[in-house]
Amino acid sequence: MSLSLEDFKQEFAEWDLVFPVNLYDKIKEVCEKYDLSAEDFVSSWQAHKQNHKIKVNLNLEHLDFFAREEFEKKFVKKSSKVRSIPKTPIVNNHEANTPASSKKRPIDITPEMANKKIILSEEDQFVGTPSRAPSSLNGMTPSAKYSSRKNKGEVVASNCENSLNDRRLWRRQDVNRLVTVLDYEEAREMKPHCKYMFHRASEKYYTLNFMISDMQQRLLSTGVVEEFTSIGNVFQDPQIVIGRVNFDVMDKQLSLEEENTGLTVPLSLNSLADYFIFTGQVAAFECTNPTGKCLNALRFIEPVYPPQPPLKDFKDLSVLVACGPFSTQDSTMYEPLNDLITQIEQNTPDLCILLGPFIDTEFAELQINEDLGSLQQNCFNKLKEMAASLHCHVVIIPSQRDFLHEFVYPQPPFKLSSSSFVSYMSDPCTLDVDGLVIGVTSTDVLMHMSKDVISKSQKNVDRFTKLVQTFLGQHNFYPVNPPSNEVNVDLELFDVYAKLTVTPHLLILPSELKCFVKTVNCCTCVNPGKLSKKEAGGTYAHIKIRANAPAVNVGENSPGNIENNVTCEVKVVKI
Repeated sequence: MSLSLEDFKQEFAEWDLVFPVNLYDKIKEVCEKYDLSAEDFVSSWQAHKQNHKIKVNLNLEHLDFFAREEFEKKFVKKSSKVRSIPKTPIVNNHEANTPASSKKRPIDITPEMANKKIILSEEDQFVGTPSRAPSSLNGMTPSAKYSSRKNKGEVVASNCENSLNDRRLWRRQDVNRLVTVLDYEEAREMKPHCKYMFHRASEKYYTLNFMISDMQQRLLSTGVVEEFTSIGNVFQDPQIVIGRVNFDVMDKQLSLEEENTGLTVPLSLNSLADYFIFTGQVAAFECTNPTGKCLNALRFIEPVYPPQPPLKDFKDLSVLVACGPFSTQDSTMYEPLNDLITQIEQNTPDLCILLGPFIDTEFAELQINEDLGSLQQNCFNKLKEMAASLHCHVVIIPSQRDFLHEFVYPQPPFKLSSSSFVSYMSDPCTLDVDGLVIGVTSTDVLMHMSKDVISKSQKNVDRFTKLVQTFLGQHNFYPVNPPSNEVNVDLELFDVYAKLTVTPHLLILPSELKCFVKTVNCCTCVNPGKLSKKEAGGTYAHIKIRANAPAVNVGENSPGNIENNVTCEVKVVKI
């Protein structure tokens, strides 16, 4: 471990801190005593400085207190937990075969599972936490509850009631057409083999800071705001401030965190008649701060939404969207997937977007007796054969709940080769389909946002519309901070692959929430639901997209002043 003077100077400089050269020997001694790297020491000092509101540079007095508070107590506590571990007795083979020992039950194998093995192919082996694995494996039988369902084909959500039963409308026009699917920003396309969870603390700091500074620059450059004031200043006249909204569960207190300094000031929304805010949201307010200790919000500043790219020579497009699980909890016969393939064959869409999970980690009672890797590969082979026979393009996107894939967000595509009929994309991704821009994520961001929403309204406002509108204003696919335990966010990858740089024409946000179709800021947002729900059948979405000719300008009252380029007719159907 390198603890050179240059290492400390570099780490302090990365955090915009002044390195006390006269304390180098003392700092090095602390690091050697508690087995710390230069990065560990500096990031811990930065956190300690913010927590204790220290506004001066590191000195000897602060160093002694910092070492005792942050390292000595933890070191003593950790040492006190060390216990001697009894050695496992070594048993010789001939001793294990004696009659006395043969009558004993082996302690390392569950009797019911002794003769059963889970065999993963070498390519698909997953190294991860045991909690992600299905707990028991045996037999394949059809799902009785799924087979006996009586509501298949029922439309649960739509925005086109007059054309629901017109089959010709939903089918593709040109059976020989094969759409081209690309990543909207090829320079940002995520590759299957990428390193993750290697980010430094300073990189996390820069990524979180950039989200605030980026929105600040957008508001300034568009003239929405002329200047910003630091939240730490005392001001009685209304001023504009910006930061990240935090919520202290213990104190039940909202606060606003400023960029760079990390300064946090309590935030009061009592003077606002309407607001819709979630934890982690980057937001700007017109406030007063007469004491310097509490921001009194008078007005919420609407964000600047990403621009929407124009469409040129776009032909009508039929799209079918389904989100896993593709099997029921009590069977691995993949009946929902087979029924979905039947629907695809009958409706012949131009494009199918299928989102994981394909082998679901949450089906703890999944009972199978075969190779998990082969099971997943069989699903993909079925989809390849269907795509080739129908001349239809299939896009396959993984999920955080995929058992045989990396548990990280953003999530790389499956390590399989794409073809002219099948594309493997990352989660999230922004697709370019013959000029049409489609934003997709398999992560349930709407559910995670809604859990932390704090809202008040004097009008009857649709909650899903507000969720989507707030989501678009954050310019990334997962604005929740801190993230849900279900999502393993890598902030270094997030900064590159999770940005929402444009307002897509179509936005796919599958969620456990109620299925819906909403048009927000000239973007049609669809929650297709899940294809199966435990032992029962779920839903999928069928979308018909037409170009508007000529494009209609929606006027200055629309957020972002975006042209309405396309019309999307959507129906969400029970499988």
